Amino acid sequence: MKIREVNYTSPKGYRIINLDCLQSHVTDITMHVCLCPEADALTLEGKSPILIDTEQSMGLASVLIAKCKECHKVFELHTSPRLPGSKRYDVNVRAVWGSVETGSGPSHMNEFLGTLNSPGLSQPTFSSIENEIGQWWLNILEKDMLSAGAEERMLAINRNDFHHEVPAITVVTDGGWSKRTHKHSYNAMGGVAIIIGKETKKIITYWSTQ
Repeated sequence: MKIREVNYTSPKGYRIINLDCLQSHVTDITMHVCLCPEADALTLEGKSPILIDTEQSMGLASVLIAKCKECHKVFELHTSPRLPGSKRYDVNVRAVWGSVETGSGPSHMNEFLGTLNSPGLSQPTFSSIENEIGQWWLNILEKDMLSAGAEERMLAINRNDFHHEVPAITVVTDGGWSKRTHKHSYNAMGGVAIIIGKETKKIITYWSTQ
């Protein structure tokens, strides 16, 4: 896994923050102000006792370093949780996932975030997360195809449909490839084919090439 570059910058602009994280940070700061006499005294004067000092920016996720102006206690305010069992920040994965779903890439996403005055993702980080998401989708697809194949087999057994003592199923197949023309005519190398079970209408297997 590629190690993300961490930039230390002065906080400014807009950030996307998870509401559960926000609630946790508000609770921690509120409890501190109640227990710190000096901080409590500042609030009575109508002044903020907490100052956001610096920021560790990791894509769309940030760790804001805040300090108490009086006792100098340090708070780490995370804008996003990490994925369970991973070092990836949830908001970064969701941003890449959404970009892939809408047919966008890192350039389009970063242009949009730049308009919001919000940090974006580097090309290497975007590509790394995109590859991980693709592997997740593939793993789920393979499980679903095995399940669909087993379901078609059971349906064939239940209707006593066999061929040489092997459960016989009916499938529908289709495929395609790109044929592009731009100054020169040629057939693209990329293609795809799928096999769908007639009874379940689910994909049993697929084939693709680039």
